[in-house]
Amino acid sequence: MAQNEALTEQVKQLNEQIAYMSRKLFGTSSEKTSNKNQLSLFEDSEFFKNRSQPK
Repeated sequence: MAQNEALTEQVKQLNEQIAYMSRKLFGTSSEKTSNKNQLSLFEDSEFFKNRSQPK
């Protein structure tokens, strides 16, 4: 009986570990920049509008 309870507890802990690792591996992540003054790569769209087309 005690062994059954111990195994049940172990299964519960392992399932919690799987859930945690799945969230870390497959969950959403944020790639926010810490510097609000940092410019975006394509922020200046006027640069691309005013470029002449190659002839």
